[in-house]
Amino acid sequence: MNNNKEFTKVTNYREILRLASLGLSKTDIGRQLGCSRNTISVILSRAQKQNLRWPLQPNRSDKNIEETLFPEKTAASRYKMPDYARIHHEMGKPGVTFTLLWDEYCNSCRQHGEIPYAYTQFRYH
Repeated sequence: MNNNKEFTKVTNYREILRLASLGLSKTDIGRQLGCSRNTISVILSRAQKQNLRWPLQPNRSDKNIEETLFPEKTAASRYKMPDYARIHHEMGKPGVTFTLLWDEYCNSCRQHGEIPYAYTQFRYH
């Protein structure tokens, strides 16, 4: 049985801020969350500049935290987001594979002058 899974590292900004508020060192936070000390330093530095502290407002989403800390990431996103509702529907049809749908998505993007996600990001989103 092949149990290969694709893993994409997602930074838990909320937990980094929470652990920092408890007084944990950057090294200890990194060790607990599987991030480098440098990543923790960058996040805490940006959070301080944005006056982002724990506890966060309850309605603040993880996406909103990321956009606050790294506005250049969201502003620079030039990739065409796939229509996942359609993909989910198509996956229910016999003979349809994720790879086939990704190929169709790439072809559609190219026809419209848009940039498609690579296969791993297509699957991640």
